[in-house]
Amino acid sequence: MPVPITVCEQCHRPLAPAEPAYVRRDRVLCRACFGPQAAAAADAASPPAMASPPPPQSCANCSRIIGKLESAQTFNGEVVCFECAGRLAQQSAGAAPYRSPSPSPISAPSPAVTESAVANGIVRAAVGLFIVLALLGAALAIAVSKMP
Repeated sequence: MPVPITVCEQCHRPLAPAEPAYVRRDRVLCRACFGPQAAAAADAASPPAMASPPPPQSCANCSRIIGKLESAQTFNGEVVCFECAGRLAQQSAGAAPYRSPSPSPISAPSPAVTESAVANGIVRAAVGLFIVLALLGAALAIAVSKMP
């Protein structure tokens, strides 16, 4: 389908598709016929084109995309995320490298610890049994002494 050609109604010059057309009293005019000062004023009054949002930034260290609500940090002229900025600052200050806490596997107790725990448990049980028997014997002796 052919593109309709717009023509200036005063000088009858065809307007290019990219060239702006100006309207005065329902007449389409080119920039020259409309008047350079009036055209500049009309161009200034037109709303500006919407700027596209900036592309998302990614961390130069871990390649994670930095969210639009997060603040990008810089380290040695590179854009990094907040977490990497902290780790890199610690490393450059001579501190030990940051390691994320990881769960350590639970190791079995050594045999010496296990044997002493068992021995302590046996001793405690024996002492408890002795005390119970002593109290039972004392209660039995009191009961027998009160019998007629």
